[in-house]
Amino acid sequence: MSPSYAERARAVVVTATGLEVGVLSMTVPVERHLADADGSLLICAPPTGSGEPGSPLALAGRFPGPVLTATLTDVAGVPEPDRVRGRVRLTGPLTRATDPLPAGVATHLGAGPGRPVLRLVPQRVAIDWRVGPEQEGWQGVDAADYTAAAPDPLAGWEAGWTAHLDRDHPDLAAALARSVRPDLDPAAVVRPVLVDRGGITLRVHHVPPRRVEDLHLPLGREVRCGCDARLALQELVEARLPPPR
Repeated sequence: MSPSYAERARAVVVTATGLEVGVLSMTVPVERHLADADGSLLICAPPTGSGEPGSPLALAGRFPGPVLTATLTDVAGVPEPDRVRGRVRLTGPLTRATDPLPAGVATHLGAGPGRPVLRLVPQRVAIDWRVGPEQEGWQGVDAADYTAAAPDPLAGWEAGWTAHLDRDHPDLAAALARSVRPDLDPAAVVRPVLVDRGGITLRVHHVPPRRVEDLHLPLGREVRCGCDARLALQELVEARLPPPR
């Protein structure tokens, strides 16, 4: 079973490599962030006296809970013409995090005197998911569903594994794609783009014509960790690609 939009949104927030926070056209990039257990976003205010009084993040230190939007971007671990797999928008009040934080959070975010940790609690959530057949543009996600969801168990692990598969076993990805599409043009380039608890998605670059197609190969069962995924993927290979007799 593939992750829901709420679960995908939680995974993007955890693994995003790009983050901008702001309102309307006034946005600023944020280098570091963390997701709390409830899906709220933890970031740091700009340093006091940084010369950014108009920064959207500086508003949180001067006004009670300004409503801002955070846009997080998830990219594939494999080089692609377009590596963006999805984006998530979280809109809600940005306030100072006054509750105790787990050890190491403030240090990771770069917090310190004059630079408090800020928390954005999502009241509205939207996702633009670009992998597989469910590419439908921006879709709203119920905020309660987002809070209750958990990230896919392979989030964070799978990017390194897909890069390994693409780098060290490129013929395997192509063979798996042809097990689904025997008529695939030999000139097509096949690259792994995603692994989640429900299976592996291969991106096929048809040349010519210049067209991209995503093929999803479900695993025989849901997986709960990277070790389990490796075993399930090996079982998938053995089932799809029996050894020659």
